[in-house]
Amino acid sequence: MMTSAYDADKYGKENRLLFWLRLDKWHLHETALLFVDVDPDSFNKEFTNLITFREYTFDVYADLDSKYEDLRRILYNPDIEHDTPKNWIDRAVAKKISIPWLEFAIEKGFYKPEDKLAQAEKPLFDKASATYPPELDIAIQAWQAVTNNLCKGKAPKAQIISWLDANAKLSDIAKKRIATVANWNKTGGSPRTD
Repeated sequence: MMTSAYDADKYGKENRLLFWLRLDKWHLHETALLFVDVDPDSFNKEFTNLITFREYTFDVYADLDSKYEDLRRILYNPDIEHDTPKNWIDRAVAKKISIPWLEFAIEKGFYKPEDKLAQAEKPLFDKASATYPPELDIAIQAWQAVTNNLCKGKAPKAQIISWLDANAKLSDIAKKRIATVANWNKTGGSPRTD
């Protein structure tokens, strides 16, 4: 990611990205620049009037300009010009747009892709009941959450275990037992992605 100080080191770039991730709202223009790994503060409002692009060759400029314009068109919504970073990232992920710094944002806690995965439907059991089955309840919650947000190419059992790791304080043996019950793919292995 470029910064205002064009030759900034890795930490300078990370600090600029952290600055952007801490903001409450991004404009569509800023979002498209960030998604092509460019610091919006390095540029004027119009992408064609770039201050720091004199350092680039024409081919690199043309490639970035093309990606930027494509992203603006893909993310454009006439009702939304400003939105939260999380909502912009969610839209991009849903549209299979590659974000070069997404893993960094996840690692630093600014984006949690598990948000939808962690949401199970309404509980079926009354926890106050003497007949409350805690492992069955957790198995159903895990199954609901994972089936509501399947990850292509990842085995259902592995997704269920990931959900249990994030949402339930259980022993590894209990997680394995619950994942076996909630897993609908009894053949094992990751599903085909084609």
